[in-house]
Amino acid sequence: MQAGVHAQLTRREGSDEPVHCISGGLLLFVEEWKNVRATERMSKLNSKMQDIALRLLAHEVAKGDRSETSTPALVRVSEKLRRPISSLAGATGFRALLARALSLAKVQAPVLSSARVKPDGSLEVDGSDLPNGEAEEADTVLIAQLLGLLSNFIGEALTLRLVHDAWPSLSNLDGNSQDTQL
Repeated sequence: MQAGVHAQLTRREGSDEPVHCISGGLLLFVEEWKNVRATERMSKLNSKMQDIALRLLAHEVAKGDRSETSTPALVRVSEKLRRPISSLAGATGFRALLARALSLAKVQAPVLSSARVKPDGSLEVDGSDLPNGEAEEADTVLIAQLLGLLSNFIGEALTLRLVHDAWPSLSNLDGNSQDTQL
């Protein structure tokens, strides 16, 4: 150990875990700083994924295929994402990601409480009695959670690539430019 650096073994408040403290808590400071930086990165990622989710949902609403008017935009987006994610992670992997995203989204948007992921990986929602604003917000939260989880597993660049492959008419999903068409 270098001169002037003192190490001691302490315990965090409320924890039985031993923590090495260097120079009066420098190590604790570094650990906390890392946690703050990780939280900031996740917050930026979540914000970016929310923006992308909103754009995907808006695109599907604006597109409004006559044959799919009875299918909610949330389900259409989920189905379009299912194909490329399933080819990468398998049908079970997609189902697990969507189920976890739905579980996380229900905390933020309790109106999704009746939604469920079917055994085949498709999404079943009943938003017929929801006000438009609530439904749109809940849809955005769910798709953002799905994209965020996917990004955590395969990285942001590959996630954006998969989304772009599913929606080739949307350009620069990272937010650097406008859509080529809506």
